[in-house]
Formats: sequence, structure tokens, C-alpha cells
Amino acid sequence: MDFIRSHRLEKDQEGYTVILFLDQNFSEFSSELGTDNMNSSKTNENMKDYVADRYPNKKVNTIKVFLGSILVMTLAFANETEVSASTKAPLPNKLTDIEDPSTYSVKSGDSLFKIAQTYNTSVDLIKQKNNLSANTIYIGQVLSIPTQKKIEIETISYQVKPGDTLSQIAKRHRTTTDEIKQINQLSSDMIYVTQMLQIPSSTGQQSSPDLSSTHQVTAGDTLSGLAKQYHVTVSQIKQLNNLSSDLIYTGQSLKMPHVPSNQIPTVQSNYTVVSGDTLSGIAKQYNITVAELKLTNNLISDTIYIGQQIQLPIGGVDGISSPPNLEQINTQLESVQANLKILGFYNGDVTGVDDTNTVRAITAFQQAYQLPITGKVNSSTQQELENAVIKQDLVNDMSNYTGVPYVWGGTNPSGFDCSGFVYFMFNQHDVEMTRSTSSSLYHTGTSISKNNLQPGDLVFFAVNQPGTISHVGFYTGENSFVSATSSKGIWEYDMDNAYWSNYYEGAKRVF
Repeated sequence: MDFIRSHRLEKDQEGYTVILFLDQNFSEFSSELGTDNMNSSKTNENMKDYVADRYPNKKVNTIKVFLGSILVMTLAFANETEVSASTKAPLPNKLTDIEDPSTYSVKSGDSLFKIAQTYNTSVDLIKQKNNLSANTIYIGQVLSIPTQKKIEIETISYQVKPGDTLSQIAKRHRTTTDEIKQINQLSSDMIYVTQMLQIPSSTGQQSSPDLSSTHQVTAGDTLSGLAKQYHVTVSQIKQLNNLSSDLIYTGQSLKMPHVPSNQIPTVQSNYTVVSGDTLSGIAKQYNITVAELKLTNNLISDTIYIGQQIQLPIGGVDGISSPPNLEQINTQLESVQANLKILGFYNGDVTGVDDTNTVRAITAFQQAYQLPITGKVNSSTQQELENAVIKQDLVNDMSNYTGVPYVWGGTNPSGFDCSGFVYFMFNQHDVEMTRSTSSSLYHTGTSISKNNLQPGDLVFFAVNQPGTISHVGFYTGENSFVSATSSKGIWEYDMDNAYWSNYYEGAKRVF
């Protein structure tokens, strides 16, 4: 709830009063602070959650909400008894922990994430139980819902640092955002600096000798790429997962062999960042992966700056460095062809051969994304291609949230506002984004003309007042966009819609 600028705790005779100060600069929230919104049960619930997260052990009786010097709302409040870590519902960590499945019939607005939260399970376990390869579900579909045994899960404490997101913390500790949210009873992905989280400890699970981790295949993944990322070999992955070929598919869960920490690549030397460098460009130059660079340098994003000293890891799990060979080059081109095929620019076979069709596809992609046209994949084209695949996956995922109702300030599948939906979808697909407003988002990224829109670009509208941005949505391709609207919730509209076309202001590419 970034529209809360600050808060203050005041002692009274019976306990405490918390005063919340709303940020007047958030024009979207300020303009929507009507009587209906402020009296809605969802808004009251959000305010109470905000206070409960920050003062779990204080006897808070009243919440007062101010916009500037105006008192806009007063809420009665009573803290519930704090739940200790030992009484929180334990999480299943593999399918064998599941018994006696119940069933659920999918309704309008449902998503796997929302259903998993309702039944205190995880998206992965529902997908395993129902043999789902993707997150797509449909109204009326009957799902088997895993019911978990109570098992013991050891945790470690982690204090949230500036720049942290749940997805980053989950990756760092080889767990999932769902597990962290369930263990800490979080209703959304929102966390704050200095917050203490309980994180599942992989070393604490002594009941099983299996030290492997699990990776869910995303668009663009290849076995060779995953082998590099996890410091193992393709053969090891295939053997552990009983694979007879190198073919994998989006949504597939793969076990990754455990590599002892003393076998992770060691630091060889430093590299000084120069103008035009990117992490992916440096990784290719030294025959390593972006993941290895980020792990070695404790980087939480792909952002680097001129003059920065980057430590370079050497070798694979055996610590021996080797120059790029033809097989590695072909593997890289295979990944490029696979990504171009996902985006519809390439319709040939994924061969790793740099043929005429591949050059044409790369050229078409560069032209569509306004990149220098070379027909070859340099670091900027590679980065744009990877981003485009993530955004295409994000757009494909939107159908899971069709019909989710509009909720002022909402940032989760129980209800969204327009900018809350943008925030949720990006972070759901591991693109770090802070909670903002449509007006603030309009001042970020690169301006895109209407003729050059690509899936995942943001489109903006000035509904309340000409020139003042008050609404944002995702461009989904074929002249359509999806956004959170007060009339239909999450819904897809034509860009030439008689209503929305009158208020269109422009578009931005923010990722």
C-alpha cells in the first residue's frame, strides 16, 4: 500500500491509535477517494492489514485516516492473537505428502494462485495433481485439490532489505513465493524494509536425503541453459528426471542435481564495466551465464554502471575454464530460434543453424522492436528478445484473471485496481516493480507509438481530465488491451473501442 505516505502510533487510555497519512501526490488514489471507496469493506480490510503487519503485538483500538489535514475515515480495530511459527499450517514439499484430495469447480475470476491460497496449498501441487502443464484454467473445470498432512518444516529468519522482492528472496533461498507467503501468512506480495520473514530451510529438512531443487520450465529455457545456471551437466538433469531427449516444455517441473557449495565456480578476476556493457554481453564474452555473474557479485537485478568492478567466475562445476565451442554456439542459437518461434517471428525448426530463415526472423524482430537491424543477435537484441518472451508469457497468463473484480488499491487476485494489476502481473513473472500509480508509470520507460505497440507494453488513458493520466492497461496484441475496470473488473477491450479510444494518451515500454 504505497499510497500510505506515513503512519504514527499514539498512546491512549485503552491502548493505541494508529494514524495513517495518505500520499496526496498519488493522483489516482486521491481522485478515487470517494465515499463508496472509503466505505468499502475491502478498503477497510487493507487498512487493517497494514496496521496488523506493523503492530502485531500492540493493542490498537482505532485507525484514523488523513488525506492532508482532512480526516477521511475512522475505523475500529482489535488485533487478533498473534500466531506463533509453530502453529502455522505446515507446507507440503512434495506430492507424496498429499492425501484425500477434494474437488473444486472453477468459477469466474478464479486463478490457480487464488485457489491455492484458499486451500492452503501451492500452485505447483495443484498442477501436479491435475497434470496441468500451464496455469490456464477455465470456468466449470473440476480440479482435484491436494489436502496436506501436517509435516515439520524448519525455517530460518530473514530481514527484508531495501530493493528486496518476494520472488528474489525465494530464488535466493531455493524456494517459492507461495511457500514464503503461506508460512508468513501473507495475503499479497507486498513486503517492507526490516520486515522479518520465516524462510523454508532446505538444510533443515532431514526427513529426506534428496538435496535436489526443483525448477519450473519457463519460455525460452533449454536443458543446456539450465545446466549452466545450476552448475551441472545436461546428462545429470536428464538422468535425474528420466528424460530420453532434450525436449522440455513450459510449465514442466524438473529436479536439479544438488551441487555442494565448494564446487560452485570460484572468482578468477575482475572486469571494469564500460559504456554499452550489459550483464548478458559480459556473460557471453567470458563464456559464463548471467546467473553466475549475479550469484558471484550478489546482484539482485541486471543493472550495472560504468566503472563498476565485476568479479568473473571461472569454469563449471569442475572449476576448469574452456573457450566457446560450436556446440555451445549452436545451443545459444537454438535458444534464440525457440524464443523467436514463441513470439511468432520464426516458423522453422529449432536447429541451431544460422540459416536464411533465422536471419530473416531476427531482422523482423529487430525492426518490430525498433532495434538496429543487423540480422545478428547482439547483447541488446538478446536482452530485448528475452524480455519480449517474458511479456508474452505475462500476456498469456492474463486470461486466468478475467473477471476478477475492481477493488480500489487492490494488488492481488481477490481484487485489482488498474495500476495494482500492472504491479501484480510484472512481479508475478519475476519482473521487479514497485507499487505505483498510472500517472507515475506514464513517466517511466520508453515512449512507443501506437503503430509500434508490442504485447506487454503499457497503454495509458486520461479519463477524468484531459492530459491527466488516470488509467493504465497492458497491450495484448491484435489491437487489444487488458486492464482493471470498475464495470467489468479485469477485461479485454479493443483499442478502437468507442469509449476508450476517446481517452487514449499514449504508450510506454517499461520492461
